[in-house]
Amino acid sequence: MGASERADELAGIFPKLAAEGFEIVDLPSNQYNCIAFAAGDTGVW
Repeated sequence: MGASERADELAGIFPKLAAEGFEIVDLPSNQYNCIAFAAGDTGVW
């Protein structure tokens, strides 16, 4: 599933998220930590 399909899926599950707008910055993986990214830590996880 690509980012566009994932965005459509998330918008369907969370309609208010779609209304506010959002950006997928990466696809799901075992290496990615969205909590760290949200806190501004993009280098250590």
